[in-house]
Amino acid sequence: MRRGARAGVALGLILTLASGACGSSVEHGTDRTDSTPTTSLTASLLAQAALRPCPESVAASGTPLGPTLPDLTLPCLGGGAPVRLARLGRPTVVNLWASWCRPCATELPVFAAVERETGDRVLFVGVDTADPVDDALRALIDAGVRFPNVYDRQRKVQGRLGLAGLPATVFVRADGSIAHTKLGPVTGAAELRAALRTHLGVGT
Repeated sequence: MRRGARAGVALGLILTLASGACGSSVEHGTDRTDSTPTTSLTASLLAQAALRPCPESVAASGTPLGPTLPDLTLPCLGGGAPVRLARLGRPTVVNLWASWCRPCATELPVFAAVERETGDRVLFVGVDTADPVDDALRALIDAGVRFPNVYDRQRKVQGRLGLAGLPATVFVRADGSIAHTKLGPVTGAAELRAALRTHLGVGT
């Protein structure tokens, strides 16, 4: 490939990522390209992050009341079994974020604090999006996040939900249906607590 052509391809990729364009959509299943890399540095960061285990998938019980999370299975950022997003089986807050997203860095400590308040009444799951794994782990360590995170290198969740950018937060009922999608960062703990009460009936 000529130098000019290579430069054009590289520029196109940069513009696509910068614009928040969605990656390719896929059906249920784990893509090898999404596998979490393992290096000595990554292992050290994983130990420091001390993320809680990712939730297990549960069998479907009845028909959801509305649209659900995409039926994708993504690798657990903290190690362990992959997570099937459409089969979480309990009230869940799903936060799509990335280390390169400044508003995400601002709101991550808010999610960490409110998640500690709610205990086991609601599940929090982060979706690290289009991110180097080591950078993601550093961001989680800095923010004090301990709740489970999955790794979405190809923006599959963002693409299937039709989200233009990050951050975004999806409030999911126990039956798997989406109660509300918040675009952009939360302004603080008060807003997140109010959203939990309004959309999931969970008080802190």
